[in-house]
Amino acid sequence: TYSEFKKLLAEIGKPPDEVLFWTDQIRYQDPRGPEAVYGINPLKAPFKTLLSALTQNDYLGPLDKLSLAPLVAPALRSFESLARDHDGETVKEWWARRGGTQDVLERFLRPFCRAIQFSDVDQFSAFNFLGWVHHAAYDLPHALAGGYRGPRDELIFAPLGRYLTDRGATIRTGVKLREIAYDADARRVTGFELETGERVEADAYVAAVPAWHFTPLIPGPLR
Repeated sequence: TYSEFKKLLAEIGKPPDEVLFWTDQIRYQDPRGPEAVYGINPLKAPFKTLLSALTQNDYLGPLDKLSLAPLVAPALRSFESLARDHDGETVKEWWARRGGTQDVLERFLRPFCRAIQFSDVDQFSAFNFLGWVHHAAYDLPHALAGGYRGPRDELIFAPLGRYLTDRGATIRTGVKLREIAYDADARRVTGFELETGERVEADAYVAAVPAWHFTPLIPGPLR
């Protein structure tokens, strides 16, 4: 996915190094409480990673951190076995089955899933999530977190918008989707009903919004 993203940036005239930065730590913040910064690569930053795991107990307590031990297992298993055992469950279901704590779910897993996949723990595949852990562990020397060097509107969306409009596209903002029209007999989406009452029809439909907003609009036969 990120390889394709870097190709897209190059295509719209934004070199990846001008848009993205890489770091060996991740910041978590509870909007109603404390925050924490965790090191993510014990090879590149061993002291930072160990110290951050042992301290900051006001964000996640010692027992919460110990409950994260099941995340180590995917590093030792094959990708095929992860798909076989976890492709049919969500991160939330997997965590509940493991007896994980609610604090870890809300303060660690939910924001992590939203950040890397724009999906909530209720929709994010446990196989997909554990696959991230698997790949990071197998290539630990290169495991880093990425971020944007500034506002995404300036860095990505505005240049991408210009790229599209220069090629004949029309961009409309501030328009909410009310309903997805679906023909069950033809097994295809037939249109988007907007909040204004307007109906939009196209040859192809692409959804690129957070899953927790989009899921309620998906027609029953497609869920």
